[in-house]
Amino acid sequence: IFLAEYAEHLAADSAQQNATNLLNTVKAEAKLYVSHYYQVINFAILRGEMPTSVRALYGLSVSSENVPKLTTEAEILMESTNINNGEAARVAAGGAPMSNPTAAQVATKRVAFATANQTQGLAKTAAGKELRDVQNIFDAMAEAYMDLIDELKFANRKLSFAAIRSILREYGM
Repeated sequence: IFLAEYAEHLAADSAQQNATNLLNTVKAEAKLYVSHYYQVINFAILRGEMPTSVRALYGLSVSSENVPKLTTEAEILMESTNINNGEAARVAAGGAPMSNPTAAQVATKRVAFATANQTQGLAKTAAGKELRDVQNIFDAMAEAYMDLIDELKFANRKLSFAAIRSILREYGM
């Protein structure tokens, strides 16, 4: 039973590692696309192709050229959503769609990131459950082992310590 449960734990742990590796990859891509999108807007403003007021459509400060913080998963998801909404509003007001990257490319990276984030969370939960299952079995085995030692010691309590030790060795203890 223990070996089967331990194998399940190893499989779940491997799945979590794979999900985490994928998440790290798609997170970096999503972050890159969001950052580049905002940089392209700032370049267009710098070239005079867009007014600074366009930043407000994306939830940005009109007076700041800074790319928003993209440290956490929530920030990356929020900013990619802001890009989608801001681009829709800008195009609806008569602006030409952005390119390199497009809002659709950013949205694709957002979906991939959100999916990988959810998958990794589920894999982490599953790995944690399998680890707890192994720990529970291990604890029960350790308790049974200690009970066996106590029983052997008690049954042979009138023997010498050397004789008790010899008997315990016969049981692999």
